[in-house]
Amino acid sequence: MGNEQRHKVDSYLLKLLIHLLLYQYWPEERERCARGWQDEIGNFRVELELLLESKTLYNYFLTRIAVIYPKAVKRVRQKSQLLAAIFAESCPYSPEQILDSDFFP
Repeated sequence: MGNEQRHKVDSYLLKLLIHLLLYQYWPEERERCARGWQDEIGNFRVELELLLESKTLYNYFLTRIAVIYPKAVKRVRQKSQLLAAIFAESCPYSPEQILDSDFFP
């Protein structure tokens, strides 16, 4: 698979993790933005699922969760001003949860 496809996996995974983290850890804003965040999470999951039909890209996705998660935490902290201590050191979501259309933390 080409670099463009891997870049898309990284991009959608980053956006998805950011929104999952915002949904879980920023309750004050979640009350106001829940519906929009749920829509975004759903859209990012659909885009990822289409890419991950490729076994090669799925395996790539599995390796990228640990790499992308700290970047997502950094972006969430910049946006929300939440303290670093509330976030797990490694991604708290399994690959299955990340892709599960019914999972909202």
